[in-house]
Amino acid sequence: MGPGDKAMPGTSPRPGSGWGIVAFGGIAALAWGAFYILVMPHPARSGAVLPWLRMALELLLPLLLICLATALGHTVRRLQGEAAELRAELSRLRSGAGPKPASRAKDTALRGAAAAPVPAAAAPEPASLAPATDAGQARLPLGTAPAPALSLPDLIRALHFPETPDDRQGFRALSLALRDHRARLVVQAAQDMLTLMSQDGIYVDDLDQTLLPPAAWRQFAGEERRTGAADLALFQGSAEAARCAERLQGNTVYRDTAHHFLRRFDRLLADLVPEISDDAVTALTATRSARAFLLLGAAAGTFDLS
Repeated sequence: MGPGDKAMPGTSPRPGSGWGIVAFGGIAALAWGAFYILVMPHPARSGAVLPWLRMALELLLPLLLICLATALGHTVRRLQGEAAELRAELSRLRSGAGPKPASRAKDTALRGAAAAPVPAAAAPEPASLAPATDAGQARLPLGTAPAPALSLPDLIRALHFPETPDDRQGFRALSLALRDHRARLVVQAAQDMLTLMSQDGIYVDDLDQTLLPPAAWRQFAGEERRTGAADLALFQGSAEAARCAERLQGNTVYRDTAHHFLRRFDRLLADLVPEISDDAVTALTATRSARAFLLLGAAAGTFDLS
């Protein structure tokens, strides 16, 4: 039985609960009472009060000490049990802080605030991720805090989320993104949406991994939105999009979360895509957040601008 399990009716209490001490204290009290009544000498019946008072003290004081010791022992054992449960819970949380590894690397890990890293094919070196207009740009336009600066590679890595609890670079990027006001809004919205989708058995890793050309994303993020939207309808008519559409119609929380995420990610695209290189656009749109945007946008009619 684990630390968090409750004892079933008719079974003995779990170890460390302290009830064994209570039982021992009760037996000790009964034993002392029997011993005193049967063995200890008693005052002769008379009108004197002092002998009877002494007898009461001789009987009750040891009983009182036994009760105090029993209560103290029970409290100590209970606290020890709670401490053991807390240690076990902390250990479980540490071991489950990231995703539960799976052969298909599904994003159920987002329940623990984690997901897979950007695929190697879509993750160019930081130098190639610099904005096309300013190769030396150190900060993103969406950052508001003066420090620490959030680089474009870190934002992209954060939008794909860490893979395991040992993915230090992923968690470092996620931490930086969560300290940036506008980036935090996008990352948290994406995390909430991916979590809801995974609860319905929808995983972006199972979707078509075709990478759309940067030109389509630039059109959608710019003045040719209608032309780009048609190219971004990659999952239009898919079973996953139909399932998302059903949830959008029947669940208010799901719908509100989805629309919030779509707005945030759409605004991110409008802010960044026109200013960064094609390699950066490819890396950004290969993230799990971008795949979720494509699927959810298809379900919500975002790309149906005809």
